[in-house]
Amino acid sequence: MSRFDNLRKGSILSYRILTSPLRAKPDFLVIGGMKCGSSSLYQYLLKHPNVYPPLTKELYYFSTQKFTQKSFAWYRSNFPISKPNYMTGEATPDYIFYAKTAQRVANKLPSVKLISILRNPIDRAYSHYHHSVSLGWENNSFEEAIKLEKSRLSTKSSTINDGTPHPSHKHSYLSRGLYLKQLKEWFCFFPREQILILKAEDLYSQPKTTMNRVFQFLNLPANKIDIYKTYNSRNYAPIKPEVRQKLIDYFKPEKEKLYEYLGVNFNWDK
Repeated sequence: MSRFDNLRKGSILSYRILTSPLRAKPDFLVIGGMKCGSSSLYQYLLKHPNVYPPLTKELYYFSTQKFTQKSFAWYRSNFPISKPNYMTGEATPDYIFYAKTAQRVANKLPSVKLISILRNPIDRAYSHYHHSVSLGWENNSFEEAIKLEKSRLSTKSSTINDGTPHPSHKHSYLSRGLYLKQLKEWFCFFPREQILILKAEDLYSQPKTTMNRVFQFLNLPANKIDIYKTYNSRNYAPIKPEVRQKLIDYFKPEKEKLYEYLGVNFNWDK
């Protein structure tokens, strides 16, 4: 990038920060989970004529060191100028996972609406594993990777930042599927009516019905989408049956507690 380009980029950023008081605060956040369909959900949201996007889908502001390194004015600079009858929001799937994030969001955006989309934790873990493999973060087999997870996540390193991802981002295959603890953290700071919890499998099998739930939650009129494309999908061999059975047994107690807490059965039996 040339010096002129750097100056131009800096000028645009300065302008956006200068105009941050005029910019909309996010009306909604898609908080995760990771590899649960948040990209598809977000793209469907952007197809609504009353929804304007930020500069980037995933801003990572509340879950990383950006929160201490950058101002809230910088965060707002990523969003469009506020307009009546329009809304905006971002989707950072890491938000649901990190303990401090819920309180940070509550302090800055107490009225924001939160959308969480959850997937069968076994399928989520296997998708996450292949995501890490594709990025060169993982060289072990899936079986070995989940055996190593506990030791990898016990590292004393700081939280993820703008550089090398923390092991909790790269290798939290099973941990991110323990949804109950994560949701309880958010319910400590937000009332239930402010959080919509979706099942990823419903988004793919019944996208129109699921998106109408989302639009209703956001007080938006229903919107017709002609094609529900699946975003960031990946093809890979199925999990070995014996490994899947071990994970069914591993997640069973957690799933039962989640169903009881939410009063919803996601039917993740396989």
